[in-house]
Amino acid sequence: MKIFISWSGKLSNEFSTILGDWLNCILPNIPTFISSSSLSPGDRWSDKLAKELEQCNAGIICLTNENLMSPWINFEAGALSKHINNSMVIPLLINIKDSEISKSPLSQFQTLTIDKSGLKKLLIKLFDSLDLPNNKIDIIFDKWWDDLEVKLNSLNFPDKRKSDNEKYENLLLNYNDVNEGLKIRVNQIEKILSNLTEQNNESIDSNLFDHHHLNILSGLWESPITKSSYYGFFIDDKFHMPYLYEDNENFLAHFYNIKITKKRIYGEFKWLNSHYINGYFFLDIISNDILKGGWVYSNDTIVLKNSPNREKTELILNKVNTVEVPSWVTSYKKQLKQI
Repeated sequence: MKIFISWSGKLSNEFSTILGDWLNCILPNIPTFISSSSLSPGDRWSDKLAKELEQCNAGIICLTNENLMSPWINFEAGALSKHINNSMVIPLLINIKDSEISKSPLSQFQTLTIDKSGLKKLLIKLFDSLDLPNNKIDIIFDKWWDDLEVKLNSLNFPDKRKSDNEKYENLLLNYNDVNEGLKIRVNQIEKILSNLTEQNNESIDSNLFDHHHLNILSGLWESPITKSSYYGFFIDDKFHMPYLYEDNENFLAHFYNIKITKKRIYGEFKWLNSHYINGYFFLDIISNDILKGGWVYSNDTIVLKNSPNREKTELILNKVNTVEVPSWVTSYKKQLKQI
């Protein structure tokens, strides 16, 4: 039995810590797992996350204006919904209104506010999910509410009564953040296209069979950076490359829409158990045994930067000499028609 708390960004992080401490006082025998901060040095994020999700009865998402479209908070929400009932995936609205999340994937979950009424409802839902008697919830809540209220008031909430000038400055700041992200994306794409032009003016689509690429790209590859396994293969002259992130079968992903030139492959990637983790990749064919390139998220301006393995962009693959096809590749091939 455990409570999972997901956060992204400074305000969300501060609130998650306060909430976790408060829940530990009320439910001392029920541990809380606060995403990222509960990781020990050396922990592999995906392994730890998968293990924690299996033990969770409830998931709380600390939602703010800043992290509404964060790929990682959306991924953790999606992962939670696969392990527990949707009614126990609970977004808490910190400085955002329910109407503001109507176009977000998180709108499928029932939200609560962080005022006295909302947090009391949260406690009732937690007691129900943990099969705890709730006949004394009023007494327990009132005992700990004053302490929580003081800490909540200490948070640096944005002033909702901002002047027109302040609103303009915030809007400009958000625009600049997005614009900077777009510049990064455009520069990356232009660099890829420039390199492609220099290396080979004639692009070879991955569905055009080529024995040279068949011999080089087919088979098992490993990444020394993320400890992940990749497997390349051709079906009907079309190249496929699924992979296991950190070798965890809960995190199966694949490259798709793949294009191939004489010295490079490039395209898109997507995690198969999440609609929110996706982006673009390229790999240069350095030799028959080494592929080297990088990847970028579709929404790279709001990736959580202070969590393990979440901001690496370099990608290096080393060929593994084996004829055995991993079981997860066989499973992936069976799913191909549904992907």
